Amino acid sequence: LHIGFGLTWEGILPRRYGVDTRRMIAGMFLPTELRLMEKALPAPEGLRRELEEALADNEVLSFDIFDTLLVRTVLRPEDVFALTRERAASLGIHVPGFAAERKAAQGDDGADIRTIYRRLAERFGFAECFAVCGQTYPRKLDSRILNCLSSIAQSLSKMATDIRLLQHDKQLEEPFEAHQIGSSAMAYKRNPMRCERICSLARYLVADAQNAAMTASVQWLERTLDDSAGRRISLPEGFLCADAILRLAQNVAAGLRVNETVIRRNLRDYMPFIATENLMMAAVKKGGDRQALHEVIRVCSMEATARMKEEGICDLPERLAEQPEFGLSREEIDALLEPERYIGRCPEQVDRFLKSLQPLLQEAGMADAEITV
Repeated sequence: LHIGFGLTWEGILPRRYGVDTRRMIAGMFLPTELRLMEKALPAPEGLRRELEEALADNEVLSFDIFDTLLVRTVLRPEDVFALTRERAASLGIHVPGFAAERKAAQGDDGADIRTIYRRLAERFGFAECFAVCGQTYPRKLDSRILNCLSSIAQSLSKMATDIRLLQHDKQLEEPFEAHQIGSSAMAYKRNPMRCERICSLARYLVADAQNAAMTASVQWLERTLDDSAGRRISLPEGFLCADAILRLAQNVAAGLRVNETVIRRNLRDYMPFIATENLMMAAVKKGGDRQALHEVIRVCSMEATARMKEEGICDLPERLAEQPEFGLSREEIDALLEPERYIGRCPEQVDRFLKSLQPLLQEAGMADAEITV
Protein backbone atom coordinates (compact mmCIF):
# COMPACT_ATOMS: atom_id res chain seq x y z
CA LEU A 1 0.00 0.00 0.00
CA HIS A 2 1.33 3.44 -0.96
CA ILE A 3 0.23 6.30 1.30
CA GLY A 4 1.05 9.98 0.80
CA PHE A 5 3.01 11.47 3.70
CA GLY A 6 0.35 14.13 4.19
CA LEU A 7 -2.15 11.44 5.25
CA THR A 8 -0.18 10.06 8.20
CA TRP A 9 -1.45 12.26 11.03
CA GLU A 10 -0.57 11.76 14.70
CA GLY A 11 1.78 8.85 14.04
CA ILE A 12 -1.43 6.87 13.66
CA LEU A 13 0.32 3.78 12.30
CA PRO A 14 3.04 3.02 14.85
CA ARG A 15 1.12 4.21 17.90
CA ARG A 16 -2.41 2.99 17.22
CA TYR A 17 -1.90 -0.19 15.23
CA GLY A 18 1.30 -1.59 16.71
CA VAL A 19 2.90 -1.62 13.26
CA ASP A 20 6.61 -2.47 13.28
CA THR A 21 8.24 0.76 12.10
CA ARG A 22 10.92 -1.33 10.31
CA ARG A 23 8.22 -2.39 7.87
CA MET A 24 7.20 1.22 7.04
CA ILE A 25 9.20 1.63 3.85
CA ALA A 26 9.54 5.21 2.63
CA GLY A 27 12.73 6.04 0.79
CA MET A 28 15.35 6.99 3.39
CA PHE A 29 12.62 7.23 6.06
CA LEU A 30 14.69 7.80 9.20
CA PRO A 31 13.55 7.91 12.86
CA THR A 32 13.69 11.73 12.83
CA GLU A 33 11.05 11.85 10.11
CA LEU A 34 8.94 9.35 12.02
CA ARG A 35 8.94 11.72 14.97
CA LEU A 36 7.95 14.55 12.66
CA MET A 37 5.02 12.47 11.51
CA GLU A 38 3.88 11.90 15.09
CA LYS A 39 3.83 15.67 15.75
CA ALA A 40 1.65 16.45 12.74
CA LEU A 41 -1.90 17.76 12.99
CA PRO A 42 -4.86 15.46 13.71
CA ALA A 43 -6.60 14.11 10.61
CA PRO A 44 -10.20 14.97 9.75
CA GLU A 45 -12.46 12.08 10.78
CA GLY A 46 -13.39 11.15 7.21
CA LEU A 47 -9.75 10.99 6.19
CA ARG A 48 -8.92 8.95 9.27
CA ARG A 49 -11.54 6.36 8.37
CA GLU A 50 -10.20 6.12 4.83
CA LEU A 51 -6.74 5.44 6.21
CA GLU A 52 -7.94 2.85 8.69
CA GLU A 53 -9.80 0.93 5.98
CA ALA A 54 -6.80 1.06 3.64
CA LEU A 55 -4.49 -0.38 6.31
CA ALA A 56 -6.57 -3.46 7.02
CA ASP A 57 -5.26 -5.81 4.27
CA ASN A 58 -1.68 -4.61 3.73
CA GLU A 59 1.52 -5.83 5.29
CA VAL A 60 4.04 -3.44 3.73
CA LEU A 61 3.40 0.30 3.71
CA SER A 62 5.13 2.85 1.51
CA PHE A 63 5.07 6.58 2.19
CA ASP A 64 5.75 9.75 0.27
CA ILE A 65 7.81 12.55 1.76
CA PHE A 66 8.07 16.06 0.36
CA ASP A 67 11.58 16.80 -0.83
CA THR A 68 11.68 19.90 1.39
CA LEU A 69 11.76 17.64 4.44
CA LEU A 70 14.79 15.62 3.35
CA VAL A 71 17.85 15.82 1.18
CA ARG A 72 17.33 13.64 -1.92
CA THR A 73 20.73 12.37 -3.08
CA VAL A 74 19.55 10.86 -6.37
CA LEU A 75 19.21 12.36 -9.84
CA ARG A 76 15.72 11.04 -10.61
CA PRO A 77 12.87 10.74 -8.07
CA GLU A 78 12.22 7.09 -8.96
CA ASP A 79 15.86 6.23 -8.13
CA VAL A 80 14.91 6.47 -4.49
CA PHE A 81 12.97 3.20 -4.91
CA ALA A 82 16.23 1.34 -5.48
CA LEU A 83 17.67 2.83 -2.30
CA THR A 84 14.50 1.93 -0.46
CA ARG A 85 14.73 -1.70 -1.67
CA GLU A 86 18.32 -1.94 -0.44
CA ARG A 87 17.45 -0.35 2.90
CA ALA A 88 14.51 -2.72 3.37
CA ALA A 89 16.65 -5.73 2.47
CA SER A 90 19.18 -4.70 5.13
CA LEU A 91 16.33 -4.85 7.64
CA GLY A 92 15.28 -8.27 6.47
CA ILE A 93 12.28 -7.02 4.49
CA HIS A 94 12.16 -8.31 0.92
CA VAL A 95 9.59 -7.00 -1.54
CA PRO A 96 10.10 -8.46 -5.03
CA GLY A 97 9.65 -5.87 -7.79
CA PHE A 98 9.32 -3.09 -5.25
CA ALA A 99 10.08 -0.27 -7.70
CA ALA A 100 7.44 -1.43 -10.19
CA GLU A 101 4.85 -2.03 -7.47
CA ARG A 102 5.63 1.30 -5.90
CA LYS A 103 5.19 3.19 -9.15
CA ALA A 104 2.00 1.25 -9.93
CA ALA A 105 0.57 1.95 -6.48
CA GLN A 106 1.28 5.62 -6.86
CA GLY A 107 -0.78 5.73 -10.04
CA ASP A 108 -0.99 8.56 -12.50
CA ASP A 109 -4.22 10.53 -12.85
CA GLY A 110 -2.60 13.14 -15.03
CA ALA A 111 -2.37 15.69 -12.22
CA ASP A 112 0.36 18.29 -12.58
CA ILE A 113 2.06 20.00 -9.65
CA ARG A 114 -0.43 22.86 -9.62
CA THR A 115 -3.31 20.41 -9.33
CA ILE A 116 -1.53 18.61 -6.50
CA TYR A 117 -1.00 21.88 -4.62
CA ARG A 118 -4.63 22.83 -5.19
CA ARG A 119 -5.81 19.51 -3.79
CA LEU A 120 -3.56 19.87 -0.76
CA ALA A 121 -4.89 23.39 -0.21
CA GLU A 122 -8.47 22.10 -0.37
CA ARG A 123 -7.66 19.34 2.13
CA PHE A 124 -6.49 21.96 4.62
CA GLY A 125 -9.40 24.32 4.00
CA PHE A 126 -7.72 26.93 1.78
CA ALA A 127 -9.59 28.32 -1.22
CA GLU A 128 -6.56 28.95 -3.43
CA CYS A 129 -2.78 28.81 -3.71
CA PHE A 130 -0.22 31.52 -4.37
CA ALA A 131 0.52 31.93 -8.05
CA VAL A 132 4.28 32.04 -7.39
CA CYS A 133 5.77 30.72 -4.17
CA GLY A 134 9.11 29.39 -2.98
CA GLN A 135 9.87 27.84 0.40
CA THR A 136 7.60 30.34 2.13
CA TYR A 137 4.63 32.42 1.08
CA PRO A 138 5.43 36.05 0.20
CA ARG A 139 5.84 38.14 3.33
CA LYS A 140 3.62 40.75 1.73
CA LEU A 141 0.75 38.61 3.02
CA ASP A 142 1.83 39.32 6.60
CA SER A 143 1.70 43.02 5.79
CA ARG A 144 -1.80 42.70 4.32
CA ILE A 145 -3.00 40.82 7.40
CA LEU A 146 -1.60 43.36 9.85
CA ASN A 147 -2.84 46.24 7.70
CA CYS A 148 -6.34 44.83 8.08
CA LEU A 149 -5.92 44.73 11.86
CA SER A 150 -4.41 48.22 11.76
CA SER A 151 -7.48 49.46 9.89
CA ILE A 152 -9.70 48.14 12.67
CA ALA A 153 -7.50 49.90 15.22
CA GLN A 154 -7.61 53.18 13.30
CA SER A 155 -11.42 53.21 13.11
CA LEU A 156 -11.94 52.32 16.76
CA SER A 157 -9.31 54.81 17.89
CA LYS A 158 -11.17 57.55 16.01
CA MET A 159 -14.42 56.48 17.66
CA ALA A 160 -12.82 56.37 21.10
CA THR A 161 -11.20 59.78 20.57
CA ASP A 162 -14.57 61.33 19.69
CA ILE A 163 -16.15 59.76 22.78
CA ARG A 164 -13.32 61.13 24.94
CA LEU A 165 -13.88 64.62 23.53
CA LEU A 166 -17.65 64.42 24.07
CA GLN A 167 -17.18 63.01 27.56
CA HIS A 168 -14.95 66.01 28.32
CA ASP A 169 -18.05 68.15 27.62
CA LYS A 170 -20.23 65.64 29.52
CA GLN A 171 -22.38 64.98 26.44
CA LEU A 172 -21.46 61.27 26.34
CA GLU A 173 -20.07 58.92 28.98
CA GLU A 174 -18.52 55.49 28.61
CA PRO A 175 -19.60 52.81 31.12
CA PHE A 176 -18.61 53.53 34.71
CA GLU A 177 -18.88 50.86 37.38
CA ALA A 178 -20.35 51.49 40.82
CA HIS A 179 -17.00 51.03 42.56
CA GLN A 180 -14.71 52.13 39.73
CA ILE A 181 -11.91 54.55 40.65
CA GLY A 182 -11.73 57.36 38.10
CA SER A 183 -8.50 58.78 39.48
CA SER A 184 -6.22 57.65 42.29
CA ALA A 185 -5.74 61.27 43.39
CA MET A 186 -9.00 63.04 42.46
CA ALA A 187 -11.93 60.95 43.64
CA TYR A 188 -14.56 62.93 41.73
CA LYS A 189 -13.11 62.20 38.29
CA ARG A 190 -14.65 59.85 35.73
CA ASN A 191 -11.84 59.45 33.26
CA PRO A 192 -12.82 57.58 30.03
CA MET A 193 -10.41 54.77 30.88
CA ARG A 194 -11.78 52.28 28.35
CA CYS A 195 -11.56 54.71 25.45
CA GLU A 196 -8.14 55.82 26.57
CA ARG A 197 -7.06 52.19 26.56
CA ILE A 198 -8.49 51.70 23.06
CA CYS A 199 -6.48 54.66 21.78
CA SER A 200 -3.32 53.43 23.48
CA LEU A 201 -3.59 49.90 22.10
CA ALA A 202 -4.55 51.23 18.66
CA ARG A 203 -1.34 53.22 18.44
CA TYR A 204 0.61 50.07 19.24
CA LEU A 205 -1.25 48.05 16.59
CA VAL A 206 -0.84 50.72 13.89
CA ALA A 207 2.90 50.76 14.62
CA ASP A 208 3.00 46.94 14.73
CA ALA A 209 1.72 46.78 11.14
CA GLN A 210 4.78 48.70 10.01
CA ASN A 211 6.96 45.79 11.14
CA ALA A 212 5.44 43.50 8.51
CA ALA A 213 5.70 46.17 5.81
CA MET A 214 9.39 46.71 6.52
CA THR A 215 10.05 42.96 6.66
CA ALA A 216 8.37 42.40 3.29
CA SER A 217 10.33 45.25 1.72
CA VAL A 218 13.82 44.09 2.75
CA GLN A 219 13.70 40.38 1.87
CA TRP A 220 16.68 39.25 -0.24
CA LEU A 221 15.86 37.46 -3.49
CA GLU A 222 13.62 34.51 -2.65
CA ARG A 223 13.75 35.02 1.10
CA THR A 224 16.06 35.78 4.01
CA LEU A 225 15.70 34.52 7.55
CA ASP A 226 15.61 37.95 9.15
CA ASP A 227 11.82 37.72 8.71
CA SER A 228 11.37 34.95 11.25
CA ALA A 229 12.03 36.43 14.70
CA GLY A 230 10.07 39.62 14.14
CA ARG A 231 6.98 38.06 12.62
CA ARG A 232 6.73 35.55 15.48
CA ILE A 233 6.08 38.58 17.68
CA SER A 234 4.25 41.04 15.40
CA LEU A 235 1.60 38.64 14.05
CA PRO A 236 0.36 37.02 17.28
CA GLU A 237 0.60 40.27 19.24
CA GLY A 238 -1.25 42.05 16.45
CA PHE A 239 -4.19 39.64 16.74
CA LEU A 240 -4.15 39.77 20.55
CA CYS A 241 -4.12 43.56 20.46
CA ALA A 242 -6.97 43.72 17.93
CA ASP A 243 -8.98 41.33 20.09
CA ALA A 244 -8.47 43.54 23.16
CA ILE A 245 -9.47 46.67 21.23
CA LEU A 246 -12.63 45.03 19.89
CA ARG A 247 -13.63 43.76 23.33
CA LEU A 248 -13.17 47.22 24.82
CA ALA A 249 -15.10 48.85 21.98
CA GLN A 250 -17.97 46.41 22.40
CA ASN A 251 -18.09 47.13 26.11
CA VAL A 252 -18.11 50.89 25.51
CA ALA A 253 -20.83 50.68 22.87
CA ALA A 254 -23.01 48.40 24.99
CA GLY A 255 -22.93 50.78 27.98
CA LEU A 256 -22.59 54.20 26.33
CA ARG A 257 -24.58 56.89 28.14
CA VAL A 258 -26.04 59.87 26.24
CA ASN A 259 -26.70 62.92 28.43
CA GLU A 260 -29.55 64.57 26.52
CA THR A 261 -29.96 67.39 29.02
CA VAL A 262 -26.36 68.48 28.52
CA ILE A 263 -26.73 68.22 24.74
CA ARG A 264 -29.89 70.37 24.78
CA ARG A 265 -28.11 73.01 26.86
CA ASN A 266 -25.16 73.07 24.46
CA LEU A 267 -27.51 73.37 21.49
CA ARG A 268 -29.32 76.24 23.17
CA ASP A 269 -26.05 78.09 23.75
CA TYR A 270 -24.35 77.45 20.42
CA MET A 271 -27.19 77.03 17.92
CA PRO A 272 -27.43 80.82 17.36
CA PHE A 273 -23.80 80.82 16.18
CA ILE A 274 -24.32 77.73 14.01
CA ALA A 275 -27.41 79.29 12.42
CA THR A 276 -25.88 82.67 11.59
CA GLU A 277 -25.47 81.85 7.88
CA ASN A 278 -29.15 80.89 7.60
CA LEU A 279 -30.11 84.00 9.56
CA MET A 280 -28.10 86.16 7.20
CA MET A 281 -29.71 84.59 4.12
CA ALA A 282 -33.19 85.16 5.60
CA ALA A 283 -32.33 88.80 6.20
CA VAL A 284 -31.03 89.13 2.62
CA LYS A 285 -34.34 87.80 1.30
CA LYS A 286 -36.06 90.64 3.16
CA GLY A 287 -33.94 93.18 1.29
CA GLY A 288 -30.85 93.47 3.48
CA ASP A 289 -27.33 94.05 2.16
CA ARG A 290 -25.28 90.87 2.59
CA GLN A 291 -22.02 92.64 3.43
CA ALA A 292 -23.67 94.92 5.96
CA LEU A 293 -25.53 91.99 7.53
CA HIS A 294 -22.26 90.02 7.75
CA GLU A 295 -20.69 92.88 9.73
CA VAL A 296 -23.69 93.06 12.09
CA ILE A 297 -23.42 89.32 12.80
CA ARG A 298 -19.65 89.54 13.32
CA VAL A 299 -19.90 92.39 15.85
CA CYS A 300 -22.85 90.87 17.73
CA SER A 301 -21.18 87.44 17.81
CA MET A 302 -17.99 88.80 19.34
CA GLU A 303 -19.97 90.68 22.00
CA ALA A 304 -22.16 87.63 22.77
CA THR A 305 -19.09 85.39 23.05
CA ALA A 306 -17.45 87.80 25.49
CA ARG A 307 -20.54 87.80 27.69
CA MET A 308 -20.72 83.99 27.61
CA LYS A 309 -17.15 83.83 28.89
CA GLU A 310 -17.93 86.21 31.74
CA GLU A 311 -21.54 85.36 32.66
CA GLY A 312 -22.29 82.07 30.90
CA ILE A 313 -25.28 83.52 29.03
CA CYS A 314 -25.75 83.49 25.25
CA ASP A 315 -27.73 86.56 24.15
CA LEU A 316 -26.87 86.57 20.44
CA PRO A 317 -30.53 86.26 19.27
CA GLU A 318 -31.50 89.29 21.38
CA ARG A 319 -28.55 91.33 20.08
CA LEU A 320 -29.40 90.57 16.45
CA ALA A 321 -33.11 91.33 16.94
CA GLU A 322 -32.18 94.72 18.42
CA GLN A 323 -30.28 95.77 15.27
CA PRO A 324 -32.68 97.65 12.95
CA GLU A 325 -30.49 96.99 9.91
CA PHE A 326 -30.70 93.23 10.49
CA GLY A 327 -34.39 93.23 9.64
CA LEU A 328 -35.51 90.08 11.54
CA SER A 329 -37.74 89.99 14.63
CA ARG A 330 -36.95 87.81 17.64
CA GLU A 331 -39.78 85.44 16.65
CA GLU A 332 -38.40 85.08 13.13
CA ILE A 333 -34.93 84.42 14.51
CA ASP A 334 -36.20 81.80 17.00
CA ALA A 335 -38.03 79.99 14.21
CA LEU A 336 -34.72 79.57 12.39
CA LEU A 337 -32.99 78.15 15.48
CA GLU A 338 -34.88 74.83 15.58
CA PRO A 339 -32.18 72.07 15.63
CA GLU A 340 -34.22 69.89 13.24
CA ARG A 341 -33.44 72.36 10.47
CA TYR A 342 -29.75 71.48 10.61
CA ILE A 343 -29.59 67.68 10.64
CA GLY A 344 -29.85 67.26 6.88
CA ARG A 345 -30.21 63.59 5.85
CA CYS A 346 -28.71 62.20 9.05
CA PRO A 347 -31.72 60.04 10.03
CA GLU A 348 -31.93 58.40 6.60
CA GLN A 349 -28.18 57.84 6.42
CA VAL A 350 -28.02 56.27 9.89
CA ASP A 351 -31.03 54.01 9.24
CA ARG A 352 -29.64 52.81 5.92
CA PHE A 353 -26.19 52.20 7.40
CA LEU A 354 -27.55 50.24 10.38
CA LYS A 355 -29.73 48.16 8.08
CA SER A 356 -26.69 47.19 6.01
CA LEU A 357 -24.91 46.09 9.22
CA GLN A 358 -27.84 44.17 10.71
CA PRO A 359 -26.34 40.66 10.19
CA LEU A 360 -23.08 41.73 11.84
CA LEU A 361 -24.89 43.49 14.68
CA GLN A 362 -26.94 40.37 15.43
CA GLU A 363 -23.80 38.27 15.63
CA ALA A 364 -22.01 40.85 17.78
CA GLY A 365 -24.97 41.03 20.12
CA MET A 366 -24.40 37.42 21.17
CA ALA A 367 -20.86 38.13 22.38
CA ASP A 368 -20.07 38.89 26.00
CA ALA A 369 -19.24 42.59 26.41
CA GLU A 370 -18.44 42.42 30.13
CA ILE A 371 -15.17 44.15 31.11
CA THR A 372 -14.19 45.26 34.60
CA VAL A 373 -11.87 48.27 34.89
